[in-house]
Amino acid sequence: HNARTRSVVVDLAADGSARLEVNEDVRGHEAPSWRSQYQAEGTRLDRFERAMRNTWSGIEVDSVEMTGLTDYEVPVTARYRASVPQLAVRDADGLRVPVTVMGDLLRMLARTETREHAFDLGATTRYVEDRTIRVPAGHEVGTLPQGGRVESPFGVFVMTVTREARTVTVHSELTLSRDRVEAS
Repeated sequence: HNARTRSVVVDLAADGSARLEVNEDVRGHEAPSWRSQYQAEGTRLDRFERAMRNTWSGIEVDSVEMTGLTDYEVPVTARYRASVPQLAVRDADGLRVPVTVMGDLLRMLARTETREHAFDLGATTRYVEDRTIRVPAGHEVGTLPQGGRVESPFGVFVMTVTREARTVTVHSELTLSRDRVEAS
């Protein structure tokens, strides 16, 4: 089964920067590429940091520990600590923080209303992210996304959002049940 799970704790600073603690498991079709890319311990940190820049702009990884790189029967697991220079964006209402890395799903999966050609989604897969955002002292949590559930013939997206004082927890889950979208 193809799956990726990520647990992220974000300690947000007043200037929009953040400290991250992340636990990530990769299984299925992505795991072999992780094994080959991060096998060599001497280049692991540098390669991992470059790859994570696609997810976290400007990330500086302080440490990364990986397991499952030589055991093909278990998922590849990465545990890392890092800093991001600008996770939140400041606007008139304060700081805005992305609540999941899946913010560009529409642009990624449905660039146009109609398709002239089939669209290959890669493989059926599941992505689960639990993100805990700790708001800095002196700041308050403002508007939060509603969350909810959206289903289509191609999969399901679920998001729940909870708030307790200055901590916001977001659970987001995407399941792609088809690997191909036919032309429409």
